[in-house]
Amino acid sequence: MRFSTRTDFFADRNRLEIERQKLLRLAREGGRRLFEMSESNPSRVGLGPDPNILAQAFSDPGNCVYEPSPRGLSKARRAVAERLESIARNERGMKRGFGGASPVEPESLVLCASTSEAYSYLFKILGDPGDAVLVPKPGYPLFDHLAALESLVPLGYPLEYGAGTGWRIDLDRLSGMLADDRAGRIRAIVLINPNNPTGSYVGNEEGREVARLCDRHGIALIADEVFHPSRLEAGAGISSFYGFDGVLTFVLDGFSKRLCLPQAKLGWISV
Repeated sequence: MRFSTRTDFFADRNRLEIERQKLLRLAREGGRRLFEMSESNPSRVGLGPDPNILAQAFSDPGNCVYEPSPRGLSKARRAVAERLESIARNERGMKRGFGGASPVEPESLVLCASTSEAYSYLFKILGDPGDAVLVPKPGYPLFDHLAALESLVPLGYPLEYGAGTGWRIDLDRLSGMLADDRAGRIRAIVLINPNNPTGSYVGNEEGREVARLCDRHGIALIADEVFHPSRLEAGAGISSFYGFDGVLTFVLDGFSKRLCLPQAKLGWISV
């Protein structure tokens, strides 16, 4: 039996993971209590939602009425839009749209099961088989799989680390990759704001320059902001791509990170 080459992923664990698992096993066998910093499931470490959330969600009979819509229930899209606008008004130091923003309207939202599903939709509509998307490196390895499953090629653009300045997009390398794309196969740039695993936000000038590159080359900008409220340090204002209309922009977000509910798989695309 032969499966699609799109699913031919390298599945072996790397040496670092093998050693980590071995050390964990030895520590547990020795009776040591561990605090595992790599644990990403909040429900396993005593974190969880307000206990009233689920009770409120299912106490309204109107939530049980089936009113199908290809973009998601209009009531749900209105609630998400209102919440996002409320956050923008109340979150001190957070700028919208990198200097200018349109409001988030319910009609600009598409609800989906997760941001992974959102990526699959966007990769389908933006690229043909064999086209490419630019993704940050270091970055989240899931992008390689999501792009490959849609028959796209993920190309890594570099983030560089500077002492005292932190992680930044290598704009010269990014611009060069687009200039070298004579056939026009690159169809989108993915920005993670903040990035996983570096935790770095897209700076204001970085965001504007990436938008200029997208406009110049006729490609879309995809901004993943599922971790946007989770800044590691207080300080200068940070920007969001919500409402940004300088170029065709898709902002990806969802409930699971904002509510500390990994099992609540509701995501959305803001267009």
